[in-house]
Order: sequence, then structure tokens, then C-alpha cells
Amino acid sequence: MRAMSSVSMKRLPIALLSMAGAATLMAQVPPPKPPLRVGDIAPDVELPSTQGTKVRLSSFLGKKNVVLAFYPAAFTGGSTKEMSGYQANISRFEGADTEVFGISTNNTPSQAEFARTLSVSSFVMLSDFAAQGHSRVRRANARAWNCQSGDLRC
Repeated sequence: MRAMSSVSMKRLPIALLSMAGAATLMAQVPPPKPPLRVGDIAPDVELPSTQGTKVRLSSFLGKKNVVLAFYPAAFTGGSTKEMSGYQANISRFEGADTEVFGISTNNTPSQAEFARTLSVSSFVMLSDFAAQGHSRVRRANARAWNCQSGDLRC
């Protein structure tokens, strides 16, 4: 019985140190950012595009409106319909001085192949592969970004 108590007592400091270390690490993790709401200022993100360049959202501020057309994954049924719909109606967006970007967490080569397969050539796909910022905008259910004021719209 004493042998078990001795083993348990030896493990106790290790367990306490492990718990203290875990608590310290958790205290260092910043709290998650609250989701954006319609009307909030959009975060400024810079994402790689299927054209081989990076696109910075703030570069459109005061110049053009932007539609961020989020889709969950390339080559899925819903995403295919949605991106094809934007392609078919691009003249309406152009007439409203609006730039359209398809955006997902797929990597850029996958998006380029998706765009090629759908014959999407009138707008650019952006990759948020590292999930830098679009997920907060997406949770706001925002589609359009008003570049005159910088706020999110539905």
C-alpha cells in the first residue's frame, strides 16, 4: 500500500506542473474576435488571387464597391451554381461599378482549376487558405462591401 502512495505522490508534482503549464499557455491565447455584423467596418485583408497577384480589400476604398462571394469549397454543387450565377450576371455588377471576388479557404491552384472548369473569367477568385480574415466577414452573412464607407452590407 505504501508503494502505491509513494508512486502517487511522485506523480502529483508532475500533474500539478502540467496543469500549471497548460493554464499558462491558455492564458496567452488571445480571445477570439467577435463576429462582424452588417454595418461594421470590414477588416482589411490581403489575399492571393487566381491571377497570381494579391488583392487588398482597402485598395478599393472610395473607388469601387466589392462583392465578396463566399463559397465553402470548390467543385461542390452549391458553389458551382453560385459562381456560375455570378459569372452569368457579371454585367449587372459592372453596371453598378462593383468588383466581384469569389472567396474560399481552398488554395489558389484549386481555385484556378475551379474557375477554369466553370469558365469563370470575368471575376477573380481569392484564397483565404490560411483563414486570415474572411471567416469573420462570412459569419456576418455579408456579401457586399461598401467601398465608399468601408462597411459591410447584405
